[in-house]
Amino acid sequence: MQRLAQVAKYLFFMGLGFGVFFYVYPMREIEALLHKLKEINYLYVIPVVAVALSSHYVRGLRWRMLLLPMGYHIKTGSAFRSIMIGYYFNTLVPRLGEVSRCVALQRIEQVPVAKSFGTVITERLSDLLMLLVVVGLTILLEYHLVGEYILELLGNKFSTLGQSLSLSVLLVAIMALALAFTAYYLLRHTRLFAKLMEMLAGFKSGLATVGKLPRPWLFIAQTAYIWLAYYVMCYLAFFTLPETASLGPIAGLVVFTLSTIGFIAPVPGGVGTYQYMFVLALALYHVPDMEAKTVAMVAFLGNTILNLLVGAISLFYNRSNQNNHAPEPGT
Repeated sequence: MQRLAQVAKYLFFMGLGFGVFFYVYPMREIEALLHKLKEINYLYVIPVVAVALSSHYVRGLRWRMLLLPMGYHIKTGSAFRSIMIGYYFNTLVPRLGEVSRCVALQRIEQVPVAKSFGTVITERLSDLLMLLVVVGLTILLEYHLVGEYILELLGNKFSTLGQSLSLSVLLVAIMALALAFTAYYLLRHTRLFAKLMEMLAGFKSGLATVGKLPRPWLFIAQTAYIWLAYYVMCYLAFFTLPETASLGPIAGLVVFTLSTIGFIAPVPGGVGTYQYMFVLALALYHVPDMEAKTVAMVAFLGNTILNLLVGAISLFYNRSNQNNHAPEPGT
């Protein structure tokens, strides 16, 4: 039943993503889009790919550093391949990337999933903080253009949240707590409970790694570089068409911020929602509709194809290594 619910959830969000995609790119415009894609200056795709690979490599360095305080001295190449495998699966199934990269690292470097997943949570928290910094900077620099819209959007979210905290929600929360205490009392001496506690201990040690880092400033610098690389990738895509090449770095920041919000939506690979927010942001700068949709498609496809290609190579390389190192039958 739980697996069926997960499949239904995946199909729902996949349908939502493709629904938004075909809203942005209706079938009647596909021919015009393909014609416009032929006008793209693809030379600028090369630095986009280079910057993307450098950000993934630095993410591997950062992950390696987070695992050091727990006594795991993994190779940077192993971390990089595991991350690319995670991106590969995350492109296909939302939120699967975090688990799959930890599983891949366990198979390559024998790092327990519970320990590495704790560091992934640490990464996600730092990335969330950087997103808030980017949103704040965007509001500060372009308040007259997007600041009021973003603040109104956030205000509506918090207002809706406040209205939802009704008595019925409070009763459900109390019942959930009571159920949790009952489950604890009944299961505390079972092997399942011991396994859960072991996993929680792994998460805790992973989250605590930042405070144990010998050079925490390096962790901050690596995180800043990763997000700067994401921004540069988005901005470089502007130069693929004359209609967007004249836009400045601040316009690039606005497009990067809104498209990132679209990308983190729970749809496979951010398809649809990414392009919608990208085009919406370019419309603020009066970029013609088809040109905005073309640049959005180039930015999306460049990153997506790279993740799928390098992720597939990393996955194949891992499986080949495991087969080569597998013991011969009878030995």
